[in-house]
Amino acid sequence: MIEPRCHFLKFFFCVLLAHLLANPVEAQVAPLIANIDGRQVRSLNGAWQVIVDPYDVGKLNYRAGPLDNNNAFFKNYKPQSKSELVEYDFDHSGQLNVPGDWNSQRESLLFYEGSVWYKQSFDYAKPAQGRLFLHFGAANYLADVYLNGEALGHHEGGFTPFDFEITDHVRPQGNFVVVRVNDRRENDRVPALTTDWWNYGGITRPVTLVEVPQTFIQDYVVQLDKGSTRNIKGWVQLNGPKLQQQVTIRIPEAGISKVFQTDSRGRVEISFDGKWRFGLLKTPSYIRLRLPVRQIALQRASDFVRLKRRARIFCSTERRFFCAESTSMKNLRCGPAAPGMRTMLERC
Repeated sequence: MIEPRCHFLKFFFCVLLAHLLANPVEAQVAPLIANIDGRQVRSLNGAWQVIVDPYDVGKLNYRAGPLDNNNAFFKNYKPQSKSELVEYDFDHSGQLNVPGDWNSQRESLLFYEGSVWYKQSFDYAKPAQGRLFLHFGAANYLADVYLNGEALGHHEGGFTPFDFEITDHVRPQGNFVVVRVNDRRENDRVPALTTDWWNYGGITRPVTLVEVPQTFIQDYVVQLDKGSTRNIKGWVQLNGPKLQQQVTIRIPEAGISKVFQTDSRGRVEISFDGKWRFGLLKTPSYIRLRLPVRQIALQRASDFVRLKRRARIFCSTERRFFCAESTSMKNLRCGPAAPGMRTMLERC
């Protein structure tokens, strides 16, 4: 029994290796776009039409199989005659606000666990160049997403963002997004059948249309290297047809501008000396160190993402430290560290 099993395992790993070599995993397989707030977006937040569906009749037929006719809620179908039987209508249903849970918006849904269908309409003038993504901050817990009657995809997890590219699916007028959200508790979900927190359901975070160029900055990390107060380290990941090109990282207030070249996967690892220019201000009671970084910009020829950073102020008195954060360097005050506060500058 052992020998055939070993042969099978060898065969399995050989087939897997051959598949990976023949189909290398490109970095842009994962489409999630980072830092939505730093991009060109259009909000779909507001009042959405909703249908509460405790028996999932909008998704399943009487044999619990997938419903694929006009009675499927995601079709948003309108009867063509009085004799045509369609038993749902988003246009005459109630509304819920997005982002938001359904439990606190309707008393009848306070304890509800199950499916609710959301629908929002929009027009969109698509530019000649560029790409369009539909981005969800979060929906608790399962989400099935449809655009203009066609499935875009499925997401599981109530606290994580997700998105879908809709460049080839959007039309100038009459678009409609339908989302089925289900928060029914199961043993393998969060929360499980036994829980100690409220099981909120709904589209709980913003929904946005995100416009990006054909090749864009999908994700990045720019931060101080671990254990250093001046060395900058991170990476940048591009997504699109032209993955090998230059990426510029600018930190204007520190006078830094660096250019890097991405590889064939659209990725580049970055590392350089920040050469921070600290401002030292003295007062009778303490020393203030000013770190002059409030924004970091990443730029390509046709894409620009701005990462807003708070100004961080380190204050010290008699070797005791604490740090305060603000969006402005003006009107900031520091004082002696209270007992129990961090005692090392590096830990702030």
